[in-house]
Amino acid sequence: MAEKITALEKEVVAAGKAGGVAYGGSAAEVEDKDVGMCIICYERLANTVILPCKHLCICAVCSESTGESLKGCPVCRHAPIEQRMTLFLC
Repeated sequence: MAEKITALEKEVVAAGKAGGVAYGGSAAEVEDKDVGMCIICYERLANTVILPCKHLCICAVCSESTGESLKGCPVCRHAPIEQRMTLFLC
């Protein structure tokens, strides 16, 4: 399990460096102010990865507040969500 998490963290970091690929498009397609923001509230930075699709698209607050009512990933609608992983980037 630790190897899966390490690989996922590397993918997330690489996607962030590639200009927002983790958000479903190139940096040119997304306004700078929205890159990295939670796509539910648009108030906090996205820090929660949805598994198995690996989209980094929601914040921990929205992840907890939506609970089981969020059936699929808000980006790709992959259902069911198997796991949510909050990232702590430094």
